[in-house]
Amino acid sequence: MTKKRVLLYNPPSDFYAMPLGLLAVGSAVHARGAEVRIFDSRIDERAEERLLDDAERASCVGLTVFSGPPIEAALRLSRRIKALRPGLPVVWGGWHSSILPEQCVRSGVVDAVVIGQGEGTFSDLVEVIDDPSQWSSIPGLCIPGRDGSPVRTAPRALTDMNQFPASRYELLDVESYFRRKGVRQIDYSSSRGCPYRCTFCADPIIYKSKWTGLKAGRTLTELMHLHEKYAIDEVFFLDDDLFASLKRIQALAEAFVEARAPFGWKGTARADELCRLPEAFFERLRVSGCRRINIGAESGSQQVLDRIKKEYRAGEIVTAGRRAANAGIGVAYSFITGFPGETGDDFQATLEMIKELRGISDELEATLFFYSPYPGTELMAELEARGSRLPERLEDWAGFSIESVWLPDRKRLSRKVRDLNFYLRHGYAARGGGPVRRGLQAVSRFRCDRDWYRVPLEPYLASLFR
Repeated sequence: MTKKRVLLYNPPSDFYAMPLGLLAVGSAVHARGAEVRIFDSRIDERAEERLLDDAERASCVGLTVFSGPPIEAALRLSRRIKALRPGLPVVWGGWHSSILPEQCVRSGVVDAVVIGQGEGTFSDLVEVIDDPSQWSSIPGLCIPGRDGSPVRTAPRALTDMNQFPASRYELLDVESYFRRKGVRQIDYSSSRGCPYRCTFCADPIIYKSKWTGLKAGRTLTELMHLHEKYAIDEVFFLDDDLFASLKRIQALAEAFVEARAPFGWKGTARADELCRLPEAFFERLRVSGCRRINIGAESGSQQVLDRIKKEYRAGEIVTAGRRAANAGIGVAYSFITGFPGETGDDFQATLEMIKELRGISDELEATLFFYSPYPGTELMAELEARGSRLPERLEDWAGFSIESVWLPDRKRLSRKVRDLNFYLRHGYAARGGGPVRRGLQAVSRFRCDRDWYRVPLEPYLASLFR
């Protein structure tokens, strides 16, 4: 029997995290006997051509797709595949595909969409890929019906990650990612989903506010193996919420300490989760190798936090930072402005919290982002109810900017956010450096202390100086 050959493709984007979604489904398919190749256009400019060269022998092609510009590249490749081999199944997965699967199938070049968690669904599909009559019996898909219109198969519940095989990093050119990152940092996923229901996030739509995570012992074993194989210096947990299970994160930290894990690590947590941990445990986290925790703080305004269903108190954002900084652990906060209904007072509360955090310790970083609505989210539904409209055709998503629809003055506000980040970054940076840097720090701190950001000459001058 001929071994099935599965080709997986990651479209271009502006970040170099390893494609863990493709790696997970590729590893699951490989475990069932298929031959798998992953093509990442971000690290290989000839990825698309190499995949097409291999398509003649392929059983199917899978693409992971995010909303926005990656759709253009995914559509282009899918059309080229159909022109070259009309009968070769093209399967899409990823965030955009999972949220708007019917739209993807209507494009005419997508034969099936894997909705949500893909390891089990895609593996089942590959096993019967040559017989489309069996596709409808596989839960978790969207496929063309008898009349060609999209239909969803039965839903598939989030599956315990421990049931799936370990990711086979040899499917990736790992050294290429190290070179792009500038550090021997391996990206790793130890959990899937998030138990919360923030209205701006797509997680509640995809995973229904469910969460599953690998056991601490298995995580340690896999990471020690990756260190032995790739001499990694750091692990970046790309979990949506690494600290969702406080029992598991404590077990994981203890496992790292006992094994004297020879690498550091970073991951994401919520502020309230860190506040529920014993304060003494932060020292244990540091000893385990924890270098930085990413916190999606979103806003310093309790009113905004309540509106987006963040489900914690604004003060917990500061408490979490103090505890981490006292233990020598860095925290990278992300705040968002531009939420629908946000007032000037809400924005000022966020700004004041950022300044408070930066004043506590150099270990606490904070960056302000502008709200970008994502399709399928509860907050996006609110915007649609107010009159905003999403593209009805998949093709129109590539260059579509929802912000320009609901907020015409976005460009000016985006510049304001950019300038604010510049002054906050330099104004609260550790003192030092040459006279130019010290002067920039002093001017930036003067502006921050007085909330005076008009006539932003310094960012322009700094760019010339660089």
